[in-house]
Amino acid sequence: TLLLALLLISCSGGGASSNSGGIGGSGMTSQGSVSGFGSIIVNGTEFDTTNARIIVEGQEIGIGD
Repeated sequence: TLLLALLLISCSGGGASSNSGGIGGSGMTSQGSVSGFGSIIVNGTEFDTTNARIIVEGQEIGIGD
């Protein structure tokens, strides 16, 4: 039963969230498909981007509005 549960979790293919990242910020990260525009919505969660740092391939390219 435990093996089946672990197998199902590992094969779910959904986005992931983690609270272990970031220095001095929320540490919240999310990965998944973008499902809405106008706001940042990932996996059904809307993110406030007011003071967000935008980083692409390790380089900061901007700050949220």
